[in-house]
Amino acid sequence: SKAQQKCKLALYQQFLKKTRDGGGGLASSMDTRQQTGVAQDVFPHNADDLSRLRQLYLPARYKDQATEQDAREARELYKQLK
Repeated sequence: SKAQQKCKLALYQQFLKKTRDGGGGLASSMDTRQQTGVAQDVFPHNADDLSRLRQLYLPARYKDQATEQDAREARELYKQLK
């Protein structure tokens, strides 16, 4: 659904790009837990937000379960990354 696509985009593509742009060394072999760990090094003040982004991403990615509310929350969390 459209909500799933928005959630996936906000949680993954933009999140990973922002992490890389911030100096995070991400490898394609990393799982989401490892990627979140790298992101927490890049964005130490957003550790809880990053964990929540991961929680939203996993069901959207692997179970195709995401709501419009999930997508909105993901966008807001992404915007707060500093």
